[in-house]
Amino acid sequence: MVYQIADFTIVGHRILALQKDVEGWQQRAETATAKNKEHETQIIALEQEITSLRHQVGAADEQAEKARKEAKDAVQKWVWFCTLRVSRRLQVTEAENEGLQRTLTSVTEDRDAWQEKFEEMSRKYSKAMRDFDDFVQSASNM
Repeated sequence: MVYQIADFTIVGHRILALQKDVEGWQQRAETATAKNKEHETQIIALEQEITSLRHQVGAADEQAEKARKEAKDAVQKWVWFCTLRVSRRLQVTEAENEGLQRTLTSVTEDRDAWQEKFEEMSRKYSKAMRDFDDFVQSASNM
């Protein structure tokens, strides 16, 4: 087989073209590898940030739960305090009410006694006036 120089030249050019293609592919592969490493670094940084945020969310949840518990305790203490205060005020009011009822009963009894005395005195006065009128009439008849 006899090869001609032109065939070798074409093959040589073809080999050079393929080598340039391979170099381009290698350069693209190196660029892609560099970008992949850059993306991996970014992914690692983002995963660390996510982990940090998860810890912050966990801490915030704990603080929120603690605040809820403290608020619940504060409300319970306030309700207890108000209940105690209202209970004491109710006791004082009931004692005052009992005292006022006793006073009212006493005043009512005194009024009733004075009413009886007034009616008795009115009867006595009426009887005395009748007796006087009878006396005056009997004296004038004399």
